[in-house]
Amino acid sequence: MSHRGEDAFSQETPLTVYFALESFLGLFCEKGTNWGYGGAEMQMYYLARNFAARPHIRVVLLTAFRGYTSIYPNITIKRLKFPYYGGFLEKFGHHFPNWIVSLIRFGLKAFSHERRKKLFSDHEGKGILLMSSLENIDLVQAARRHGIKTIYRISGDALVDGTYSKETLARTIVDQLLDLSDRVVVQSEYQRDVYYQNYGRDSLIIPSGFFWGSQTEQTRISRKQQVLWVGRCVAVKRPWLLLELARRIPEAHFAFVAPAPDEGIYQEMKREASELANVTLIPGVPRDEIQAYYAESSVVVNTSFTEGLPNTLIEACAAQTPYVSLRVDARGVLGEDGIGDCAQNDMASFTKMVQLYLTSEEKRAAIGKKAYDYARETWDIARASECYMQLFATLLQDDVQELEQADGRKKADG
Repeated sequence: MSHRGEDAFSQETPLTVYFALESFLGLFCEKGTNWGYGGAEMQMYYLARNFAARPHIRVVLLTAFRGYTSIYPNITIKRLKFPYYGGFLEKFGHHFPNWIVSLIRFGLKAFSHERRKKLFSDHEGKGILLMSSLENIDLVQAARRHGIKTIYRISGDALVDGTYSKETLARTIVDQLLDLSDRVVVQSEYQRDVYYQNYGRDSLIIPSGFFWGSQTEQTRISRKQQVLWVGRCVAVKRPWLLLELARRIPEAHFAFVAPAPDEGIYQEMKREASELANVTLIPGVPRDEIQAYYAESSVVVNTSFTEGLPNTLIEACAAQTPYVSLRVDARGVLGEDGIGDCAQNDMASFTKMVQLYLTSEEKRAAIGKKAYDYARETWDIARASECYMQLFATLLQDDVQELEQADGRKKADG
């Protein structure tokens, strides 16, 4: 088998790539387009679309929900009967905090051994399971039973840098997933280094990407005096700090795009935003409309406590819109490479940086163009996809070599 990525697969040796990331399902179908998807979901979406366009590659999205059909004819949505989504949780899980639902799911999966055996019972040929979620230990175990190789893609830095202490359930799940995966993919040198430091294992750097030249790349809409925040309404994103920024800059309009996966935080933010005349809370935007918000804004802001590489940064760059982060410097990309600004968690500096972009068209244009050029050179989904194709071929080639060596040993023993 060739190691030249796509050339390794043919009509005689096709490949099925399974994606396990429940929260990105709405990106592929009409139903659920306002689900709370973030950067990890968008990157998996880009990869799935790229893989599905290649000959001899079959893309399957795994879900536990009923009634979803892909709007893309070359991408299949397959429902697997997970016990933890059935019945009560499927109907009433949204009434509980995320950590309680995750705990119940994890507990139920521990007792699902028999069902796990059947998850890939109809799989044929070569297979890759690509995942970026904390809830799929049973899928990895089932995939291994059927010779399917697993790749775990690290999204946020918190998964590997020790943010999750050893005592937490999340760390336990991460440790198990990383142990079971055949290969771990990281986004940056920082993630590679801390993963090796904390786990003693190598990983492969494959940067994030964007569909350059697509309809989602918009740069010619006239700018508004608008500050844009896009993200899931969860604690790690610290959306309340956007509202604090809006109070400090009352003359600017703030577009607050925030789906509601965590009802408690969302409802509180909704109440506070309604009291501010310069804030518009937008409860989710379909994937094919979000880029227009970047293109019409003067500046995009990030208030997260921790991230990997924010997908909002890539999308802002695509629209030539300046990016200002309160705390996360995306491994030095903003400060060192000069494609945006980071306030080092200082709210006063954060406010001044945002005000500068709101008032200086010259500054916006200069940084916007520099960020666009940098992003086009650095974050390309076509290049990222080629790296994955080469990784697929290598993993499966290694598997073939192991089988051939085992067969040779048997013949020698005979």
